[in-house]
Amino acid sequence: MPRLVALFLRHTRPDPDDVVSKFFPSPLYMASWNGQGSVVEALLQGGARTDVKRKGIYSPIYTVAGNGNISGAEVLVSRDDALLESSEPERPLCIASTIGQWKMAKRLIEMGSQPNGGVSESNLFGVWAPLVVAADGGYLRTMNVLLEKGADPNIPGPTGKDTPLWFAAVRAADWECVRLLLEKGADPNHQLLDPPILVEVVRSSQPREKRLAITTALLTGSDPAHVDASDDDGLSPLLHAAKQGDLSIVKLLLKRGACVDAKDNGGYSALAYAAKNKNVQVVQELLKKDSDLNVRTADKETLLEIAMEDVETMRVLLDARVDKDGVGQGNSPAINVATARERTDVVKLLAESKAGLEHFDSLGWNPILDATGYTESPEITRILVENGANLRVTTSAGSTPLHFAAVAQDSSVLRVLLEFRKNFDIEARNLNGCTPLFRAAEIGRMESARLLIRAGADVNTARSDGVTALMCAISAEHSALVDLFLSQPEIELYQVNVDKKPILIWACQKQDLDSVVKLVDKGADPNTSYEALVPTPLIASCVTRMSPDGYTDKPDQIVRYLVEQGAQINSIHSTTFFNPLSAAAFAASTSTVSFLIDKGAFLDYEDPMGRFSIHFAAAGGFKNFEAVNAAYSGDLLASDCGGKNVLHWAAQFGQIKTLKAILQILDPSGCDRKHYVDLPDIDGWTPLCWATRPMKAGYFLRILSEPPDYLETVKYLVQEGANRSVEFFQGDDENREQFTPAKMVRLCAVDDEIMKALLHREDANIDTQKNYHDEEKEESRRVYTWGHFFQALDWREFQVTSTPSDSPRSCQSPAGSQVSEHEERGNDMSDGNEPVEENRGEISSIDSEDLESSDNE
Repeated sequence: MPRLVALFLRHTRPDPDDVVSKFFPSPLYMASWNGQGSVVEALLQGGARTDVKRKGIYSPIYTVAGNGNISGAEVLVSRDDALLESSEPERPLCIASTIGQWKMAKRLIEMGSQPNGGVSESNLFGVWAPLVVAADGGYLRTMNVLLEKGADPNIPGPTGKDTPLWFAAVRAADWECVRLLLEKGADPNHQLLDPPILVEVVRSSQPREKRLAITTALLTGSDPAHVDASDDDGLSPLLHAAKQGDLSIVKLLLKRGACVDAKDNGGYSALAYAAKNKNVQVVQELLKKDSDLNVRTADKETLLEIAMEDVETMRVLLDARVDKDGVGQGNSPAINVATARERTDVVKLLAESKAGLEHFDSLGWNPILDATGYTESPEITRILVENGANLRVTTSAGSTPLHFAAVAQDSSVLRVLLEFRKNFDIEARNLNGCTPLFRAAEIGRMESARLLIRAGADVNTARSDGVTALMCAISAEHSALVDLFLSQPEIELYQVNVDKKPILIWACQKQDLDSVVKLVDKGADPNTSYEALVPTPLIASCVTRMSPDGYTDKPDQIVRYLVEQGAQINSIHSTTFFNPLSAAAFAASTSTVSFLIDKGAFLDYEDPMGRFSIHFAAAGGFKNFEAVNAAYSGDLLASDCGGKNVLHWAAQFGQIKTLKAILQILDPSGCDRKHYVDLPDIDGWTPLCWATRPMKAGYFLRILSEPPDYLETVKYLVQEGANRSVEFFQGDDENREQFTPAKMVRLCAVDDEIMKALLHREDANIDTQKNYHDEEKEESRRVYTWGHFFQALDWREFQVTSTPSDSPRSCQSPAGSQVSEHEERGNDMSDGNEPVEENRGEISSIDSEDLESSDNE
């Protein structure tokens, strides 16, 4: 071949221009690739270039080194020894070491190549030292050559971190390479090995046999690796081994002196990790070394809590006498946690191990409360009760296990408890005075209520305010429950408290026709009564809360049914609404009002406060006023004891359409409207005065038959000539106060539009505006708040003063005169919520939750 090449070179150049192959860019490169040393020599003698590269990257010296062409390398280096350190793309010694060409590596070093491959303190990053790449590939002979020729066994890797030992132990996982490095001076505790090499080996994904052999090598050398060195998370090799369940490595590490109770940053020990990962054998091995059984993690978990997912691990720990009542997260022992997690097998194991059953967690619950009120587990409930759980225990709110079982979705927990009837009080009450049966009725648990009644629970049970279980069933519209209670012979049809409120009234307030019918069929009296705001079923049906979609026909149906059953439509009672027609005129539908009138309701009845049904109708709304007025034959301007006529009542409740209708009746021509709109009551309050202290949104808006419009009412009265400077009064002689409409608007914190309606018209009275601004300067910025809403039906909505009178008809204004005993009783119903002055805020009505809450229950 060399003679042929020589002949060839006599006729052409060694680097022909017409060569186009990317893989063999020149004859010299081809001979280097093929390991033809004599041909390489012939081509070089013929002047072949040594810098021609395959793909513009790989030089001939790189190629001969990688292919183990020693003779080719010798020829190339003899012509240019600088090629030994050329990086095209890697140094020859590096590529030889990468492929495991140990003979080539040896020859290159002999020819002068540096065994450390140019890696130095000033040139660490991005440079792969020959020993590093040989260790990475697990080339034992190559490594031995390099080490024999002076390679540094602790030379850094290409990122300035790790050493050949890491590459051999972690990447190549070759224990012989590791042993060789250690014998040649590799430091297993070198600072560049971060995390520590033992940690890296133990947690690596290499086969267990390899990891065990390498760990053994690292721990048995003359300078062994630190057995307890940990990573940034505080995990030592033992913790990693326990976490992975690697029993053989755990044994090795323990044999070599690993600290059995070392903890990571989260407070986990090897025993904790083994327990968490259900590694029973590792747990047993660690227990042989007296591992700490009272360990707590940073989150205060105990070993039993950590081992909760594996009952066998739990058993091993209990056999080792771990503290079965040790408190962990949430101040909870293991049995509390097991109950909350619904680990039936664990609860059984702990209960049989005599774990305490009465420990309360940080929320004030113990296992039996959790089993009945949280997990609702009949199995766990039975285990706990059979092992002595106290069924009389309560939460901070006074609820017992029976309370929780009564409201559970499934009655199975309750069935279990009822098997142990002697262990609890079936009439136990929580802090609201509710018994288990009451709670079952409140939530609508039909089967639970049936079971409790069968077990002897009191069917007339009531909470602290006297509301009974039957009343709750009615409120929640649980028809089947209502039937269940009414089917009990001992059921009482009255609220259980001092007032003895009839349940029929409750059903009427709830607009529950079905329950009303059932109660009457059961014997409830349609004319039953008691001392309260809504004293009879008929009045209660007339004064009901408006539904979100407006009026329904339920109250009207109930009224008609009650009348059909004999309810007296002209009964008189000493409350705010003294008779059914007054209540209906104020709050019911026009259909109900017309029905009562058709059935003979008295329109000319004057109650003890001088009020007729026409007054309530004026306040209630236009349609009700029309219905009452059509049948009313009395004086339209008849005044009550406070001097208020229908104009005052309509203005007080913002009934603009009613106000217009009244004035049209009184003065069809419109010539004398000013006379009527300026009529005062006994304290000087004209309709305009009443309209300037509007009620805000609250309870009355949900029972008033028509919504108010105070702004339009004020505008209309001003338009009709109402005196805007009128002075009116409130209070007795000692506390008598004087107002004007503008001052009242300001004191009641009414929005600006009403003030504008009073003050800003083209023909506005200059004196009125001046007086208002003078008052603004002189008066302190007081804001009035409202008393009880129903005082509005009597006198004022704030600062009501009443004095008992010998005569129920001797009624005068609140300016210090006498009022009737009926008015006093009505005002007493305010529960002491009389108006007070405040520094800021708007007037807001009492937003009662229900009419019954206004009954002073």
